[in-house]
Amino acid sequence: MEFSVSVMMAIALIILFSGMVQSAIGFGYALVAMALLPFFLEVKPANLIVSYSAFAPIALAAWVYRKEMARESILLALTSALLALPLGIAVLVYVDDDLLVRLTGFIILAMAIDGLVRKTTVSAESPTSNLWTVIAGAASGFLAGAVTIGGPPIAIYTARQPWSPKKMKAFLTTFLLVVTTIKLFGLMTTNLVNREILFVSALVIPFAFLGGQIGVWISDKINPRLFRYLILGMLSVSSTLMIIRGAPDIEPTGVENTQYKHEAQASVS
Repeated sequence: MEFSVSVMMAIALIILFSGMVQSAIGFGYALVAMALLPFFLEVKPANLIVSYSAFAPIALAAWVYRKEMARESILLALTSALLALPLGIAVLVYVDDDLLVRLTGFIILAMAIDGLVRKTTVSAESPTSNLWTVIAGAASGFLAGAVTIGGPPIAIYTARQPWSPKKMKAFLTTFLLVVTTIKLFGLMTTNLVNREILFVSALVIPFAFLGGQIGVWISDKINPRLFRYLILGMLSVSSTLMIIRGAPDIEPTGVENTQYKHEAQASVS
């Protein structure tokens, strides 16, 4: 897969911005990246780059909060997530790009609207039922596989638990680390991953870290609620454009070109 200099710069800046948003308001890395990257490259390479570039920051956060982990509470959520993850990856691999862009846009729009209208969740006095643990885990696993946006369902679930902030972060980061790791290995079994994808993903990881540092600085300088609403508003607009337009008219490259050639050869033979 070949990326022009302008596309590479766009990817790096989007990852930088996504890391900044994640650090400033506590969520949004995949939401922001997947709302913007499909305007510059195909949705499937965008999905892969976000997945691989997110691994290092997630792993670092999980390591920082590892001592706060409530191991007994995460097993059920992870089990349901890992059972649903292959279905999500199948959607990523086999669903048409245009439909996948619109699906991603719809999910981002729904989550952005939810963030705009939902009041801060108050933690319950006791843990929620196992049924909700399974539902939240499965939803996150499926969305992580299909559109790389697996955080919100499990984050909403975590916010309902009677846990300290550090314990909540430990649960979230450990959950996302395991799901992301399994997804990355699962993607290796598909024909979507190549050396260029891995190279670009590694190249933009420093931009994610730099964005995180900028986000920490910004969070002390501006009203966090105003910044949150601005970001969610931006996501609402960009996701609406994704739904209306579908996949952008970008010349297929790399893996997709190879796939098209194989299909053409098969049809001729």
